[in-house]
Amino acid sequence: MSIDPFNEKTIPLTEAADRVDVTLQTIHQWRKHGVRGVKLEFVKVGGSYRTTEEAVLRFIRLTQNSSGGVPAADDPPESDGHAEAAAGLDAAGY
Repeated sequence: MSIDPFNEKTIPLTEAADRVDVTLQTIHQWRKHGVRGVKLEFVKVGGSYRTTEEAVLRFIRLTQNSSGGVPAADDPPESDGHAEAAAGLDAAGY
């Protein structure tokens, strides 16, 4: 799936990182290299990279490890991530 520019509001990658409690570097790793074959969807607008809340949530759902955590850029499958962040996005309706 890709970002739907007509129905999804783009956000800066820094905001995406804050929302899921990871570093900006991790967001860039997710964008460039992905995790377990899944890359974070993004668009480049005026020279800066942006994503959407929906794209971040799709990425988390597709890459969640068995413990329910959000994987870091180099997270092995058995590693715990940021389960609270994923739960917070779900609870907030993102």
